[in-house]
Amino acid sequence: MTGFWDEDLIRSIFISVDVDRILQIPFNYGAFEDFIAWHPDHKGFFSVKSAYKVQWIRSFHVHAMVMARPGGSRTPAVWSTLWKQKVPRKIQIFCWRALHGIIPLKSIL
Repeated sequence: MTGFWDEDLIRSIFISVDVDRILQIPFNYGAFEDFIAWHPDHKGFFSVKSAYKVQWIRSFHVHAMVMARPGGSRTPAVWSTLWKQKVPRKIQIFCWRALHGIIPLKSIL
């Protein structure tokens, strides 16, 4: 990696107006190494569904951890965020129950 665009390659692939725009994009001069940024599903494939699942889990993980502690904070913002999610109502209700610790499990029935 040289830290510069391969202008000949860019010009051979794109039209001139796009070439000018691409060449104006600055490089990130090695601040980070490459890494896999997507999360595959259980079969090792990426899908919109797997990305959505990761986003959903990350959105509520912190809130769930706080509420799982004795005396955890149940702020209105958590519930507001939950109810604003564009997911089926049954998923919202399941999350609400999970965050309240009231999911019926065989071990507690």
